[in-house]
Amino acid sequence: MIRPMKTISLFTPICLIGLGFLGHGLAIGSEAITAPFKITKTVLMKSQKDIKYYGLTSNRPFSSHVAYAARIGSKMAAFMDSKKGVEYDAIAKGTPFFLPGSDRLVTIAFKGKKQFVVIDDKPGPEFDGVSDVLFSLDQKQFVYKALDGKTQSVVLNNKPDAGFKQIIGGPFFSLNSKRFAYAARDWDGGCYLLINHETTGPFSDIKDLSFSPDSKHVTCSVLKDKTWYLWKDGLLGKGYENVTSIVWSPDSSRMAYVAQTDKKLFLVERDKEHPPYTTVSVPQFSPDSRHLVYPSQKDKKWRMVFDGKEGRPFDLLALHMFSPDSSHYAYVGVKKEKAFMVYDGEPGKSHDMITDMAFSPDSGHLAYIAQDKDKGFVVMDKKPCKAYPSVHHLAFSRDSSKLAYIAIVDKKNILVINEQESNVYDAVGLPVFSLDNLNVAYVAFNGKNWIWVVNGHEIDLKINRIIDTAPLVFDGPDALHGLGIILSPEPEFIRFDVSLIR
Repeated sequence: MIRPMKTISLFTPICLIGLGFLGHGLAIGSEAITAPFKITKTVLMKSQKDIKYYGLTSNRPFSSHVAYAARIGSKMAAFMDSKKGVEYDAIAKGTPFFLPGSDRLVTIAFKGKKQFVVIDDKPGPEFDGVSDVLFSLDQKQFVYKALDGKTQSVVLNNKPDAGFKQIIGGPFFSLNSKRFAYAARDWDGGCYLLINHETTGPFSDIKDLSFSPDSKHVTCSVLKDKTWYLWKDGLLGKGYENVTSIVWSPDSSRMAYVAQTDKKLFLVERDKEHPPYTTVSVPQFSPDSRHLVYPSQKDKKWRMVFDGKEGRPFDLLALHMFSPDSSHYAYVGVKKEKAFMVYDGEPGKSHDMITDMAFSPDSGHLAYIAQDKDKGFVVMDKKPCKAYPSVHHLAFSRDSSKLAYIAIVDKKNILVINEQESNVYDAVGLPVFSLDNLNVAYVAFNGKNWIWVVNGHEIDLKINRIIDTAPLVFDGPDALHGLGIILSPEPEFIRFDVSLIR
């Protein structure tokens, strides 16, 4: 279960890995100016130097509040901005946190050796331990695991369900927020499924419990009389030595899993068994649910199986994905220690390594990062871009017209958009674009402060630390906001709003 926090300095530099969207015809090189921007500063909280802070977070994407835990003498309290919550003996690591897209705050607190969940300043029942707080997608229900003595239970909306020896799967909600499920092992060794409080079992073991995307079906693997079965909506399928890797298609019309017989693995879909292999990896459906692909191995060679047809043999298979419109499929194959990007079944040029890949949103472009000896570069539609010592973090624009990535030059970072380079920084984040794609912004570290770069202009707001790893958000075509910490003369947690003046 959860332990109290250890002391961590709030002002430790972070690693910035923000992803965003790109726009049209924008200057990448930067210049330091103060206009044409209107800057508004809102102080969310002024800190006290003798108080230690932990787990700083914000209610993204609105960034209207910050939350954190603070030690006050021998006690701890959760704060939202400058508003202090109730003091407790300790606050659990990883809390408080905001519910996504809201200003609702969740904390796990300690009173002596007891733990409990606090939601919107309202404490729940006390237990010897609590963990894994989860809200339904509509945020109307919540669930978590609890420990009382040696008994584990699932607590739904602060009401404990039946007690068991161990919770072995879940709990989680269906996507429509109307159902919840988990699996548990009882004291007699039997395992049970619990779906909306209804119990099924016992089984010898249960794994891979999940809901279908449309929330209508529940599936898992169950062990009974030394045989594994697919369990779906209360019915058992054919028995095998093992059943694992259950996957649903996005439209919930198809479901596949990997089974084992006589030490051979094979895919099962619609009760049809595919040919056996030495190894079969997790299957994947295309976004439109029409295609099914999975990696397979036999005779020491790996092949990608696409809609039942084997692809070319390789020593290893790596990254693989469908295009967003499901019309293309790409994966990385390795042969004789050389990596190949295989696009719609045809391998491209060999490289020492391929580390990342991405389809454009319109499915018209494929980009990947390759490494040959001491040079890293992006390959866009089979054409290599400029080489650098290292390249990372691919991102296409929403309209698919731009490709961005971060490159390393002399141990420094630059942002590259369609092969146009930014200034050199100690750290740089990928760009965020306005919804109309006419404005671009990103953060960068110049060795002293985190600065904003907007439409090619550097804005030094004297920010010493970034609160969020992807801190900039556009509020409209010409306005954006972000959060930061200024340390001098005293630490302040600040929201900055920048409006572009046309």
